[in-house]
Amino acid sequence: MADKDAYASWNASAREVERIAADRSIPLWQKAHLVGAAYTTVVLEGLRSKHRHKIFNRIVQVNAILQRYTLDSFDDYQHMDEADLREIVSLFRSMRPSK
Repeated sequence: MADKDAYASWNASAREVERIAADRSIPLWQKAHLVGAAYTTVVLEGLRSKHRHKIFNRIVQVNAILQRYTLDSFDDYQHMDEADLREIVSLFRSMRPSK
């Protein structure tokens, strides 16, 4: 059963990701970390199965990128390849609800 609060949370997280991605004052390496943090409040149990799978699929893709690195702290993101950072931001942006 779909939960209105879960969908509201998902939409709010997606808006926050877009705000972070568009903010030119935030360095790319920080964006790559912050966009993932924006989705930590989504209550997945309240989403329909197909929407949970969409989110899980993107997380698997992000994890595949992160596995190439040893990240001990937030600051370690600044040592990542720029193309990987851009891909991470893109994957989190694509996690938004469909219109």
